[in-house]
Amino acid sequence: MIRTHIFSFPRRIRLFVAFVFCGGLFSAQAAELQSLDASISSSVLGNPVTQWTDQSASGNHALAQIGNVSFTGAPVFESGLPGLDFGPDRNSLELFSSAESDAWLDQTNGNGFCVFVALKVRSLGENIINDILGNTSGQNSGFFALRLTNNGSIRAFLGSQVVTQGGVRAMPGDSIILSFRYDRSTSEFRFWDSKNTSAAFAAV
Repeated sequence: MIRTHIFSFPRRIRLFVAFVFCGGLFSAQAAELQSLDASISSSVLGNPVTQWTDQSASGNHALAQIGNVSFTGAPVFESGLPGLDFGPDRNSLELFSSAESDAWLDQTNGNGFCVFVALKVRSLGENIINDILGNTSGQNSGFFALRLTNNGSIRAFLGSQVVTQGGVRAMPGDSIILSFRYDRSTSEFRFWDSKNTSAAFAAV
């Protein structure tokens, strides 16, 4: 069983986030749980950001949690798209409440889930945890996180399992897409990133 208590952006690196998608695993059964898109400027309320409005039908808006996340609408990605700036401090948005994250990350009777994130790294913190997305910074049985190490290694965690993408590391200035997929039928997760263009796997 996968069970968590909160799902958020715990920020300790400086990066821009352009897009987040959370949904079901298979297209025939999938439901969009959340779709956050910074290119829809009207979906980002306030500066500092108070709400990043969910574009799916689920109504799971991301809300201010810790510190200040900024948004000017200015292009920050090579594509010319804007992104939310999480700054150099520990700033975050809460993507799901405790009850909401419990409901979809508890896969006892589920089919699985997938998460996509588009981001741009501005800097890496030294000797600290560089979380991108997750429910806690501490590894335990209910742990889920996507993370960069202080030397740029790209990692994914689920439960007690961790995978580290080999070869190419993230560097300041990089634009990266992350894809995480958990398949309940095989109890396996697949983690892919656009820097390494390859997938890592682990059984949970």
